[in-house]
Amino acid sequence: MLGSSNTRIDVCFGCLCSRLLGSGEIASGKKLRETVVSSRHNVCYVLKVVNSAKELYQLCDVVSLHIPATAETKSSINYDLLKNLSKGAILVNTARKEVINESELIKFMEERTDFKYVTDIMPAAHDRFTELFAGRYFSTPQKTGAQTAEANINAGIAAAKQIVGFLKDGCEKFRVNKK
Repeated sequence: MLGSSNTRIDVCFGCLCSRLLGSGEIASGKKLRETVVSSRHNVCYVLKVVNSAKELYQLCDVVSLHIPATAETKSSINYDLLKNLSKGAILVNTARKEVINESELIKFMEERTDFKYVTDIMPAAHDRFTELFAGRYFSTPQKTGAQTAEANINAGIAAAKQIVGFLKDGCEKFRVNKK
């Protein structure tokens, strides 16, 4: 399946866009089949498309989430899915807080002391994660992402509202350069 049995894989579920070991973007927006995606340092990385989230979790040592918070994805990262991860697995969430079922993740982490969770979105249960899972849990104080289409649209709308507020009402709440 992979060029090396120890290769870690970073995959966007649904196989619309994927990246292996940060070796580059692949066919963004297109369905993929098993493909050689990069040859670097005499190692060949191969992307294997999977048919389900369960299969993805069974095959990967590291799962990196890059999904929006939709009705379908909210709380979709739950105990039943996580229990498919291999020993020593790591979950990286750079998506949205809402995609994680926090109570079920806590239950899973209590049972699986080999599992690690890293996120750039502080969970609602951050204090509990910190207390229970020292050395196996890391969270940044605030979201570090904002490179999704949703984030860029929201930033554009916020900027437009600020400009309208300034032109219409003279609002300088968000002024950067003070007089």
